[in-house]
Amino acid sequence: MLNRLITDRLLKCLENLEKGTLSLTLPDGKVYNFTGKLPGPNADIQIYDWRVPTNLIFKGDTGLAEDYRDGLWQSDNLENLITLAIDNDHILSPFLYGSAFAQKIGNLSYMLRLNTIKGSRRNISAHYDLGNDFYKLWLDPTMTYSSALFTKPEENLEQAQLNKYDRIINRLGQSSGSVLEVGCGWGGFAERASSKGDFDIKGITLSNEQYHYATAKLKNKAKIVLEDYRAQSGTFDNIVSIEMFEAVGERYWRTYFDKIAGMLRNSGRAVIQTITIDDHLFDRYRGGNDFIRSFIFPGGMLPGP
Repeated sequence: MLNRLITDRLLKCLENLEKGTLSLTLPDGKVYNFTGKLPGPNADIQIYDWRVPTNLIFKGDTGLAEDYRDGLWQSDNLENLITLAIDNDHILSPFLYGSAFAQKIGNLSYMLRLNTIKGSRRNISAHYDLGNDFYKLWLDPTMTYSSALFTKPEENLEQAQLNKYDRIINRLGQSSGSVLEVGCGWGGFAERASSKGDFDIKGITLSNEQYHYATAKLKNKAKIVLEDYRAQSGTFDNIVSIEMFEAVGERYWRTYFDKIAGMLRNSGRAVIQTITIDDHLFDRYRGGNDFIRSFIFPGGMLPGP
């Protein structure tokens, strides 16, 4: 009964769609078509279980992701569906962010997984120690797990990742000296930097899988250590951190930047690449939990621009 009532609420909400079109198929086979006043993506969703709308309104995007994982719904074009949701987020917000109660529970779960020194090892291991063979299935040959830089439409992912690395190297403003990479992953940046200049590179990670992979790949090209950024000492000509900051957590933002500043020599340069979240979404995001912090960066927090 509750599931059907919530489904009716979802259908009513979708009647106010502003951008794009959506074809929604319910478990009983009924199809509902919605068309916004403005052009946008053409999306579809086939729901196989009445629990999907209920999980959506209570758990938001986390519930939707879990139900997709469990095969309770599918779409012929996930990109269009997600874009449609983003374009209409102000209308669909009751179903995108979860209930206030669920947000409080999610925030409590987040607080229990803070990135203390011990917690960071646990959180990183839970995500990055799934096995290198798993990541090889969908990462490019450089094993880079961060946003790429496409300069031409025809470029493949590997070239785009190398473009990103080259831009970071160029922004260091020199072709030699010591470099500390905070969050070195599987060693993609260290490998590229060692081929582009005479750098003395130290990379740090908390993932055992990444440590063993990068050590074997880089050999004498870089020193890879299994350590927390807070345990580092000494100073460096340059510091690079590529999409590691998201995993730090708001409580440790000042600690992170104080540590970076303390290890950077006076004439040195730090290059930090990070994912951000729109300012207008930050307060809501900060007060609860979402898919990324549940499954990708436990204990982490995206900063605003």
